[in-house]
Amino acid sequence: MTSLLKQTKFQNLVIGGLLLLIIIPVFILAIFNHPSVADDYCFAYVTRDYGFWKGQKFYYDGWSGRYWTNFLFHATPLAFGCFWFVKVMPFIIVTLLFHATYVVAGEFFFLKRISEKLVVTASFLILFLGCIPSVVDIYYWYTSVFIYPIAIVYWLYLIVVINRFYQEKYKKIQIWVAILAGVLVFFIIGSNEIMMIFLVGLLGLTGLYKLIFHRKIDFFIAFLLIVAAFSSYLVISAPGNAVRMTGGNVLGGGIKIALEKGVKSFFKESFHWIFFTPILPFSIIFIAFLTNLKEKLKGSIYQVNRIAAFGAFSLLITLMLFGIHYGNDMGIPARVLNVIFGFFIIGWFYNLTLWVVQTALFDKVKINTLNTLISGGWIIINLILSPGLEMMYSDILKGTAFRYDQEMVKRYALIQGSKKDTIAVTPLQNKPESLYFDEIKNNEKHLWNKCYAEYFQKKVIILNDKE
Repeated sequence: MTSLLKQTKFQNLVIGGLLLLIIIPVFILAIFNHPSVADDYCFAYVTRDYGFWKGQKFYYDGWSGRYWTNFLFHATPLAFGCFWFVKVMPFIIVTLLFHATYVVAGEFFFLKRISEKLVVTASFLILFLGCIPSVVDIYYWYTSVFIYPIAIVYWLYLIVVINRFYQEKYKKIQIWVAILAGVLVFFIIGSNEIMMIFLVGLLGLTGLYKLIFHRKIDFFIAFLLIVAAFSSYLVISAPGNAVRMTGGNVLGGGIKIALEKGVKSFFKESFHWIFFTPILPFSIIFIAFLTNLKEKLKGSIYQVNRIAAFGAFSLLITLMLFGIHYGNDMGIPARVLNVIFGFFIIGWFYNLTLWVVQTALFDKVKINTLNTLISGGWIIINLILSPGLEMMYSDILKGTAFRYDQEMVKRYALIQGSKKDTIAVTPLQNKPESLYFDEIKNNEKHLWNKCYAEYFQKKVIILNDKE
């Protein structure tokens, strides 16, 4: 008997090769990465000049209730002159995503062999990282990395911890498992508002499902909901949150409009993700893999009512989209879509698992030469057409990233070597889309210019774009 995880070495090498196709350019580009003028220097100089804790209080009171990301932002090594940290950061986030997915694969598919867990992990990362809407936001922009992709890592660890709370072998340390779950909930909600909406919704729906279908109150889920409610209060009640909402592009209480946009975005983005990413060919392979694990998977987590599970999945994705529309009437930022796409993938394959385990609909689906070739070719074509991959390889092969790195090094040398208080820098000639997010302006009062000047301890740093 064969399965996806016991196929020939050639098939496993193909999966490994596809992952390398995605990961290698990420690591190459990391060498040329630099801090972004968008926020990175603001957090750095505030920590250096005013202190780690005072900086967090300043932002909590004046701009954002994201208490945990405020903590991470002000812990930036850039505050201590470590420009190289952003070159290491992509390695850190990829490693964390890999490890968290690897742990989830072993936990929920009951896989024992390392090779099996590696194949499942690689498959998820190929789909997710190969098709993310924004490359710079998931790997290279410090401020974005420690808001969004890190929250996915927390959540993957959280579901493992929650699952282990109910296992007999962890009964002796159950209280510590519960505390760890509570800490992860605290971290996730303090990371960003979209994750707050998602996690509160997920925990609430889980508790409601158990009450309706199992006729019982799950006190562990109730405990996590209490932690989530307290954490959400810290975010929502923050003085800085009120400042951000009134000063940003909020719809001003237009819940109906935001909800309509959220529903429309759900259908629009779902259509795109289903038909313009390799999710369908991966689904064929995944179904064949699951048919050989069907008996092992007949546990409580896979006995959830299929209609309820699909409804919850659709509702949670819609709520995340609603949240961003309510707080931002200029559309959905790509960095937010990165996260929602990640949870769309997870929800899609969880619902698919329910159908495989609970029905005989897919029992005859097997991995053979024909569907392997069709699915593999389909995946490769989708990856080749992925804008993110094309962008990364273009920035490397055309030398844009290399020349950008050279320009930035020269700019630092100019600023740090000058004894003048006012410095004009020339506009960048090379702006690799994979790495570059924003630039200082020709307006010395712009926030990016102020933070840049404060960090380098100059009175004014301005862009001289009039030449």
